[in-house]
Amino acid sequence: MTDYLTIKNESVFETVIKRSKFIARSFFIADESEAAQKLKQIRAEYPSASHYCYAYVLQNDVTKQSDDKEPNKTAGYPILEAIKQSGLFYTMVAVTRYFGGVKLGTGGLSRAYHDSALNVLNISKVNKFIYSTVFDITADYPQADTLCNLIENSGKLISRQFDSKVTITAACAEQNFLNVKNNILDLTAGSAIIKERQKEYIAY
Repeated sequence: MTDYLTIKNESVFETVIKRSKFIARSFFIADESEAAQKLKQIRAEYPSASHYCYAYVLQNDVTKQSDDKEPNKTAGYPILEAIKQSGLFYTMVAVTRYFGGVKLGTGGLSRAYHDSALNVLNISKVNKFIYSTVFDITADYPQADTLCNLIENSGKLISRQFDSKVTITAACAEQNFLNVKNNILDLTAGSAIIKERQKEYIAY
């Protein structure tokens, strides 16, 4: 993937439906082992809950979901659909249920789990990660502000360090790096030194 959306903040959303309490938690996860750790954490935090249902989406549509003894496709699948509906990757939602003694029916359960997941995702907000080139620009002091403005309009300014010259660490989408590099050289009449550091996913 050249870019992807994921949650910005890990969040909690609680609701009570016909005396059953639903606690939805959102998590950023890097892989399946981290998802397992989050689920273990939830079971420890809510040891007397009736159900621990969850779903997650990693990259390239790698997904997993669990109804945890709720009727088939009434919990994990609706949670998964909420994540997909939000267009998110590397995201896990776990919904813990405390049964309140009143059955909701399959339709009611599906809505409860889906809506709980969607609500916690809305609270979590969104980060966009773009596969980027990280690079350093070394230039003269008078050029610093102009260069920073250029970077902020075409990528992300990471840091500035002042010594005998200014060194600006920045990032931009990998496919735009050559164009940004040429713009920097044009702006500084070729005097800036540009050093590529690494490629990684950066939040914008």
